[in-house]
Amino acid sequence: MVFAEGLITVGIVGLFLLIIGLLFLVNSLKKYRGRIGFLVFLLFIFVLGFMVSAYQETFETGVYAVFYSNEDSECSFEAKSEDTLHGACELCFMNYSNQDISFTVESNEDDDPPMVSLMNNNAPYKIKLGAKETN
Repeated sequence: MVFAEGLITVGIVGLFLLIIGLLFLVNSLKKYRGRIGFLVFLLFIFVLGFMVSAYQETFETGVYAVFYSNEDSECSFEAKSEDTLHGACELCFMNYSNQDISFTVESNEDDDPPMVSLMNNNAPYKIKLGAKETN
């Protein structure tokens, strides 16, 4: 998998170790190996999101401690005239760190016609969050 930041080797190695560990677990069991292997796999899938969130809230620092809430964010558009479209976005960020954090935000999208990415006229927008602040 290649992402904008490059290859995510930690994720690939972690997934590889998970598969190896699951295979060793299943091979070491004599009874109910399929059921327990399947149960551990399901447990990992459902608990993973909670573990990532707990790690971000507890140990991360800097911009990695900032959570973007997609459900609490919204963009609205209003046609002012045939040539003009007015748009406003309200984005919800939560800083789990004990330090003030500054970062920039820029809109990206692949929709046709591009609506949100057209709001990048004065981008990147600077955002400052205080310690443990939601804004």
